[in-house]
Amino acid sequence: MPRRFKIILFLLVVLNPVSTYAGGSSYSYSSYGLVEFRPNIRALGMGGVNIAVPSGYTVNYNNPAGLIGLQMTRFEGSFYYEGVKASNSSQSAFSNSVNLNHIAFAIPFGKNVAAAFSLARYAKVEYNYKSFSSFEGTDYTEKFIGDGGLRQLAFTVAGKVHPQWTVGISAQYLLGSVQRNWQVAWDSPDYSNTNDSRTENFAGLRWVAGGIYEYQKFHFGAYVAFGSDMTKKVLQIDALGDTTFQSYGQSVSPFEIGLGGTYELNTRYMAGMDVVYSGWDGVKAFGNTQDNRNTIRVSLGAERSPSEAISASYFDKWYYRGGFYFQNMYASSAGGKFANEYFLTTGFGMPFNKGRNVLDVTFELGQRGTVSKNAVSDRVFRINFSVSGGERWFQNRQRR
Repeated sequence: MPRRFKIILFLLVVLNPVSTYAGGSSYSYSSYGLVEFRPNIRALGMGGVNIAVPSGYTVNYNNPAGLIGLQMTRFEGSFYYEGVKASNSSQSAFSNSVNLNHIAFAIPFGKNVAAAFSLARYAKVEYNYKSFSSFEGTDYTEKFIGDGGLRQLAFTVAGKVHPQWTVGISAQYLLGSVQRNWQVAWDSPDYSNTNDSRTENFAGLRWVAGGIYEYQKFHFGAYVAFGSDMTKKVLQIDALGDTTFQSYGQSVSPFEIGLGGTYELNTRYMAGMDVVYSGWDGVKAFGNTQDNRNTIRVSLGAERSPSEAISASYFDKWYYRGGFYFQNMYASSAGGKFANEYFLTTGFGMPFNKGRNVLDVTFELGQRGTVSKNAVSDRVFRINFSVSGGERWFQNRQRR
């Protein structure tokens, strides 16, 4: 099948509002897919606020300086359930999945130094949709399937250089694989069915540096993620399945800078705001008809900490959180239109084992794009679960 004809078919399918969605999100059809902004479950409950928040009992690996604040060695793991309802002008479809979010291990060496290892999701490609149409009187079915994404393996060190200043640095290795498949099945033997397959493997190291400044009841934080080159290996099998192409190239991770602040109303209530800028226009778009743009993410949130009173009720000893975040998505559709996403979040944490361990649950409800502007809208619901455990290592026995 001629390449030009395949491109025309692709545009017809992506811009055609009668496509049927079997799973995932068509918005993940982009360079690296949907960015997985999931710093830790405490931050998720507060709409993503974390840049100026010391770790406490959760591992803050978004701003490296946030590691300071751990009272003991922490083991942490989380996963989430996600349901997506994709809609267009004529119909809708629902899909769901369960995903591992992150695992982390952090050690404080006294009060002034901490280190951590973490493995977390960075971006996800997950879509499965098809379209029924005809060409010159012959019906055909077209399927688009994508799966995979990028992971972030990080080693982070933080230190308190002044009673009010904390700094940190993180080496983050991004790696992953994205598989994309495009199938065309004709209802007539006069045309040959096709199956295009493309696999992209990415790997690269980036550096992130950050700091937190404490002033009375205020915390101010900032971090910079330096964009870096990533190797890209591409394996492509052509439409008829009889030719394989393999190539090597370069891709880049986006430059990113974040600013945040929190205010402690008292010993139990804290509110904060984060703003993050990402330079995605330097990342090559996946398709010739797509564009990438720079993005801004704004997060607002608050938290109520447990009561330490002996007479406090059971539920008064929980953490409670709420928040909101907005971001403009970096990749356009094949028609050149960009979308935004909005999320409301809330959650709670249940300490146990004398407060050393915590079970956290966070809920997210949001919308991605609109039917009127983008032809497709996603409504997303997530439930996040995290378990964090602590042990007192590398601490003076008398203080224990």
